[in-house]
Order: sequence, then structure tokens, then C-alpha cells
Amino acid sequence: MCRLNFEMEELIPIVAELAGQYTGFESTSVTYERAEQLMEAVLYCIREYETAGTGTLMANHITAREAYEHGCRLVREKAEALRKLYNSLTPFFRWYGNICLQDTILKGIPEFLKWYDMKYAPMDTIIMLDYPVPADLSAYSGVDAVYKYLKILYQEQRFLQELEPSYIRTVLEDSFGNSEDSMENLGNPIFLNLMVHIMLKKPLDTAGFTESERRQTKAMCESLTYDELAAQLEKVTVKFAETYWQNDSDIVEYLKCHVRDAAVRIKNGQF
Repeated sequence: MCRLNFEMEELIPIVAELAGQYTGFESTSVTYERAEQLMEAVLYCIREYETAGTGTLMANHITAREAYEHGCRLVREKAEALRKLYNSLTPFFRWYGNICLQDTILKGIPEFLKWYDMKYAPMDTIIMLDYPVPADLSAYSGVDAVYKYLKILYQEQRFLQELEPSYIRTVLEDSFGNSEDSMENLGNPIFLNLMVHIMLKKPLDTAGFTESERRQTKAMCESLTYDELAAQLEKVTVKFAETYWQNDSDIVEYLKCHVRDAAVRIKNGQF
């Protein structure tokens, strides 16, 4: 990907203008810490433009101001997309007795939408994304982080709601005991349990496994490396998504996030 490297001389006027707006044009003098924050805000928007892959202006030697302004527009659009995604999630959202998940969706995301400062601090994530997801989002911040995070939770809800609530409840109780206070991702044990059921060709009307079934699963995996088992689980995952979601790319991407962890746990008999 092309990287935009602007000289400081191009960036400082943008920061100075932003500082003037921040102080109501009464002064362009701000603290060093605030100036650093405003510079970070400018760079965040430029990176937003850069990572969007809109190559036409790049090819025409886009200026720092043009990249910044286009980036600002993209940040606004992503914040609006986040709001729409959240509004589409809440009507069918279930928290399955997990307080961390409930608080994150019903309290955390609305707080972000309420207080997110896309002009002066678009890089601030503001809220703690306490409920864990099966993907590494450490490279992201601000609306990028929250939008990617909510997209994962949206697909997780779609995944869980294809299964019987009683099945989910039993698996979570077996995995966490009192899942109400758990700080673990709910999709992980459900996906793991589901994969073992599919391997054993066992109906989902019973969530647990007998010792005989555990030995059988271990024998099936004994000759496979972790990578080989993960590859097999990925094929099963794609077939599963094809059956229930017409191979929807978003749900496939979400389910694949669980494959590596499931392969390790199955190989080690931790199910």
C-alpha cells in the first residue's frame, strides 16, 4: 500500500487552523499537550484516507490538506456507519446472562456514540472494550476500533441465534459455571462444542460429551498437526456457513476467527 509521507511544513498549518477552531479563534496558542493531540488528530484522518485505498488522489500527488479533509469525511462516514450498525443490532441483541457483554453493548457503545469527538480527538477510543472478541484489534483506535469491534459482535449475535438457547445455556454453564460474571468470549466455547459435535456427527440436543466420545475425538486428531486440524475445521466452518447463511462472507470471516483456538483445544482434549 502506498504510504503518504508529508513534511512537517505541510502539517503545521492544518494543526494551527484546528487549534484556532478549538479556541474559538480567540487564540492559536494551545498547550504543548493539546498541540500534540491535534497533530495526532490530523494524522489519524490522513491515515484514514490512506487506508481507505482511494488511490486516484494519491496518484495525483495529493496534498496534506486534501488527504486530511478526505480523511475527516471518511471518519464522519464511519461514525455514521457505526451508529447504523448499532441500531440494526439492538433489536435482536441477546446478552445470554453475561453482564460484561450486556454492559458493553447497552452502555459502552452508546457512550462512545455520545462523546466521540471526530474533529479534535478522532483517535480516542474513549470506552473500554471489555468484552473480548476473537480478533486482535490492538492496531486500531477511535472509530476504527469500535466499528471493527461492533462488526464482530454483530456476526457473533447472528451465529449464536442460529442455535437453541437451551444448548447455548448448557455449553456456557459447562464452560464457565456462572457465565454472568465471565470475562470470556461466549462464541469460543460454543464454536468449539459445535465443531466437536460435527466431527462426531452428534446431534445438538445434548451439549456435553462422554469419555468415550472424548477418546474418539482425540483418536481422530492424533495423527494431525495443529495446522492440519485447523485447515480441516476451516473447511467444516465454510460448509456450516454455507448451510445456515448462504456462505455469507461476513459470518465466514467471523467464524474463522475461532478456528485456531478450537484446533488447539480439540488437539489438547480441552472440551
